[in-house]
Amino acid sequence: ELAYDWSDNNTNISAKKEYFIELKKELEQKQKVIKSHQETGEQLSLENHPARQTVEAYSAALKTQWHWIKQLCCCVEQHVKDNTAYFQFLSDIKEAEQYLRSLQETIKRKYKCDRTSGLSK
Repeated sequence: ELAYDWSDNNTNISAKKEYFIELKKELEQKQKVIKSHQETGEQLSLENHPARQTVEAYSAALKTQWHWIKQLCCCVEQHVKDNTAYFQFLSDIKEAEQYLRSLQETIKRKYKCDRTSGLSK
């Protein structure tokens, strides 16, 4: 995700949306497992397990990494929304530009004007 090309060179936002939807589903499934591991770690700490310090260190690392992944997902979701709006805007602008060029050509054909013709007020 960190190396994903969000620039104009990569306009396939629908593929990114589909990927993100699948990623969210996978993370929802993994969240249950992560929560279970966290609860197990907390229980082992409360029971004064001989490897309590190691369990607490791994639990803290797991919590930090899981939080980081969730934050990254929020960023990806926002990027998808922003890029969707951006590419829609570009598409709308190109469409308007084509329409105006076509209209200009129609006007030029219909109302031929040269330098010798005068402008009336």
